[in-house]
This record gives sequence, structure tokens and C-alpha cells, in this order.
Amino acid sequence: AYPALFSLPDDCYEICLDKPLGIAFIENDDGGVQVDYLVEGGNADKSKQIKPGDVLLATTAAMGRDGKFERKVIPSRYLDFDTIMDAIGSNAPKFNKKRKNDVILQFARPTAPMDNDGDPYDGGKRGIKDYLESIKFPSDSPWLAR
Repeated sequence: AYPALFSLPDDCYEICLDKPLGIAFIENDDGGVQVDYLVEGGNADKSKQIKPGDVLLATTAAMGRDGKFERKVIPSRYLDFDTIMDAIGSNAPKFNKKRKNDVILQFARPTAPMDNDGDPYDGGKRGIKDYLESIKFPSDSPWLAR
């Protein structure tokens, strides 16, 4: 009975897209980015899932460290525009022989709940704030020192 704990909140979704994404992002007033529009015929448009107004919660980013490369989902709801674009851009095939030119993105629709509805540890529904808290980096993460 823990699906709510590991799943995205209601009205949120995850999608894996090849680059170029075909998404025009604009900055939110409170940080992060949202979808302004989709490029007609682009990968995002073809997915039929992403809509203008959807807010980016997280994206994968690749980072080289100690001669190894890792790719992680990084919470991006409150990062600045340039950092988010750099993170998306870092997903490149050169970092992993098995990887193609894809990016994993997590979005929230405007209707997604910010706050929990009850206790997610006890069958309640998780909200965006709680979800973002669950995927944040430990304070000693090299991803925070960028």
C-alpha cells in the first residue's frame, strides 16, 4: 500500500522524448519554467501528451564526475531558466553508450494539487510540494555544487 508514495501526484505525468524536444518554455513568476507552446510536428507535439501551461517539475541531467557520467532526475520546479535549459541540453548520447538522444521530463498540469490530500503514507494523495521534497538531493550532492 505505497503506490501514492512513489507515484507522481494527480494531474502530473512523466514522458521520455527524443531531442530536439520541440517545446518552447517560458519562465514562471515563482521560478522554474512552463510550456509556452509546442513546435508543430515536433517530438512534444507528436506525443499528444504535453500541453501549453504545463509546469516542468523535473528533468534528467547528465554530469561527468570522477571519469564517470551519471544521469539523474533533478527537481527543476524552482530552478532558473538557464540552469533548466543546461540540464535538458546535458542529456547527450556521448555520455552513455546505451542512451539515445532522449530526455525524461516530469510535468504538472495547472490543475495538479500543490498540497497533500491526507497523509500519503496512509493512503492519502501526494501533492507537488511533498513530491518535490521526496526527490530533492541530499545536501552533500555534487549536483548542488554546480
